[in-house]
Amino acid sequence: MDKEQLNESNIGRFITLNNQLSYEDPYVLKKTKEVFLEENQYNFKNGNLLIFVLTHKREDIGFIKFQCKNRIIFIDKLFVKRKYRDFEAYEMLLNINDIFTENRIFKYIKYIGVNDKPKLIDALKFHSFFMEKEHIQMEKPLSSKHEDLNIDLFKKSFHEVKDKKWIYNFMKECMIPVKFNYSYEEILQITKDSDDL
Repeated sequence: MDKEQLNESNIGRFITLNNQLSYEDPYVLKKTKEVFLEENQYNFKNGNLLIFVLTHKREDIGFIKFQCKNRIIFIDKLFVKRKYRDFEAYEMLLNINDIFTENRIFKYIKYIGVNDKPKLIDALKFHSFFMEKEHIQMEKPLSSKHEDLNIDLFKKSFHEVKDKKWIYNFMKECMIPVKFNYSYEEILQITKDSDDL
């Protein structure tokens, strides 16, 4: 099985699967490619709508659709054709490493659906989703890769830094041009004389 992220050029593959899902789920409306893109073009282009299609032996067998809002990923829809509904298919769709390719930081991923597919529930639990009271809402906290870093923060005055060239470049970079009117020699003098910078 392979999972592939869709773009505007191949979104028709999702439309086909979505229209198959509409036969099973009364809340899913049939769409044309044109209507779907018209409704979702902004979110699709700016990366807040992500769709991945699952294939098996060159046949599209399912999809997962993510909406990203306020540092939360929502699994908007998840569908696998009936004869392929096994743990492997759901597990692959729920593997969200693909989403972090753009260096974005998310706090949670949430899924709300009908608790009628045991293999899907197993896959959600495998991916560390927490289910409250074994009902239909599951979520998983996500840790940013930046949270794993051990960073020691400390404060130094410019006088203690002593690297005059670094101080000059730092001030030039951080101050707006109108307010930065120091020469390199003036920075040297300031850092030599002042302890409170």
